[in-house]
Amino acid sequence: MKAYSTSIGGRGISIHSDGSIYVNGKATGFKQWESNSKQYSNLYGQEIHELSGLDLESALRLKGFI
Repeated sequence: MKAYSTSIGGRGISIHSDGSIYVNGKATGFKQWESNSKQYSNLYGQEIHELSGLDLESALRLKGFI
């Protein structure tokens, strides 16, 4: 279930209620934390340290999704 939708760089971004992030309907393989929007984990719950402290747009750019 979609909790939030926006557009960044002409691409549709959605964050589902479990924190999973999708770009143009495709899963990115990581989630945004509910407790801190600048923290991310993989789908197994392990923190992705390289994305720590980045806003959503910066995290998606670093991972090559936008």
